[in-house]
Amino acid sequence: MPSNISAHEYPLAKIFSDDFLYKVPNYQRPYAWEWEHARELFEDVRDAARGVRPGQSADDYFLGCVVVVKSDDDPLCELVDGQQRLTTLTMLLCALRDAEHRNAPGRAQKINQYVWQQGDWTQNTADVVRLSIRELDDWFFRQYVQQEGALQQDAQARIAKSETQEGIIENASRLFDAVKDLDTTERRELVTYLVNHCYLVVVKTSNRSAANRIFGVLNTRGLDLSPTDILKSRIAESASDAHVRRWEDLEDDLGRDEFRSLFTHIYTLKTKSRNRIALEDAFTRDILREGFNGSEFVDQVLVPYADTFEKLLMTRFDSVPKVDQHLYSLRRLVDNNTDWVPPALRFVEKHGEEPCLLLPFIRDLERLAYWMFITRVWRDPRVGRYIEVLRAIDDGVDVRCQDSPLQLQPDEKAEMLSALEGDVNMKWAKPVLLRLDGLHFDAVPQFQHRVTTVEHVLPQNPSEGTEWLDLFPHEEGRDRWTWKIANLVLLSRKKNASAGNRGFAEKKETYFEPGNMTSFQLTQGVINESEWTPTVLERRQAELVGKLANEWRLCD
Repeated sequence: MPSNISAHEYPLAKIFSDDFLYKVPNYQRPYAWEWEHARELFEDVRDAARGVRPGQSADDYFLGCVVVVKSDDDPLCELVDGQQRLTTLTMLLCALRDAEHRNAPGRAQKINQYVWQQGDWTQNTADVVRLSIRELDDWFFRQYVQQEGALQQDAQARIAKSETQEGIIENASRLFDAVKDLDTTERRELVTYLVNHCYLVVVKTSNRSAANRIFGVLNTRGLDLSPTDILKSRIAESASDAHVRRWEDLEDDLGRDEFRSLFTHIYTLKTKSRNRIALEDAFTRDILREGFNGSEFVDQVLVPYADTFEKLLMTRFDSVPKVDQHLYSLRRLVDNNTDWVPPALRFVEKHGEEPCLLLPFIRDLERLAYWMFITRVWRDPRVGRYIEVLRAIDDGVDVRCQDSPLQLQPDEKAEMLSALEGDVNMKWAKPVLLRLDGLHFDAVPQFQHRVTTVEHVLPQNPSEGTEWLDLFPHEEGRDRWTWKIANLVLLSRKKNASAGNRGFAEKKETYFEPGNMTSFQLTQGVINESEWTPTVLERRQAELVGKLANEWRLCD
């Protein structure tokens, strides 16, 4: 059916009038502007208002576009694009209103008319907000922002139940603080400028399909659309409200970044390939074309994989002893080294949490991941190896067999062992040392450190006159040990630069003084050493590398 599309430019006095009542549909992403985005909008409008000279007409300020689904004779419209902007503008109006609330209630009521449409008791109609955001957060927004005087309340009384709600109250509170600090004249001039000289273009269409096409190409200010935002708008056309709500709950539980990662992992898992185009387009072309409607996709694909993904992230395989240790180790890998996730998702999907299968698989997956991490296998061959593992799982191959792609071959074991015995690359030092430290525990350590750093015991550049030059008189000898695993320790705090070149006894006092005791077993072993000599390092190197070689079965 053809759709009528029109676009008109309106001042905010018209945007927030009885001609429009905005409702953010449940399939839309949550409010996601951070303070830097809200602050930019506020400062742009404030600076434009300040630029108006006495006796001169004000220049108009363009705020961007919104896309709505709306019939001509009904003020209610579905806000398809522009909710970040309209929500923040509503916050700003509420902040300006509440800044006047106590000292000038009449002025506050005038501003409030842009937030609330006034009911009429003679018509038995109630007051209604001009903007309703998605249901999950609408009550919070209404109670703690849109209600008159809400922003004057104690911030501690506003109990946010999600990351989205925390963002709402932070931005609204900061906007209130910003306008409250303006002098009365400037604040009132800002209100006048905002509602009369700030414009939005309203793109209106009569059906959702046309609006979603526009939604895919318009986003003129603020956050770029996430691929999952665009996918949700496509899937929502054939999904129930309950399934859209389930999508949002999963996104809220995982967080937006991890939720987006999940779709990348699902794509690799389903297609056995690395995506090289826009994720939303690749996903639509290669996954959704399988015939899923929106509700089926949520039930059959998104929910089960999201549940397993959360377990992998949170290390919640309590029923399988030691699996969480290996997962905890995998999650420490840096540089976006998460390509191990699709095989893990697929294996759990196919075999469940059977201990005799899951533990060997995750253990071997960790070894494979660390071999590629330590020996610097780059992205394409790394992804290719994991895709081979995926295919083996799907083909029913016993991935415990030595010739499966999950297992390290003799030359790969030798390469990994050589890297561990040699000079440490600081890219992989911390994850490997943490893995080594974890060998002292039967389960994932319960302590979490806000800061973890790697320190050299033998300094990199020992100062003249220190004992280090007596113990290691030749530069060649110092170079041999400075960057070995044996010479590195973990600290649960920032490095002490002043301790870096001190003698061994003084270093121990600094790192193990009362209140600074480290919980790292690897580091506590250092205190038992009375000296730090080449002989000690020889013994320690053999011991530590031997533990890793045994754990990762590098000498089989």
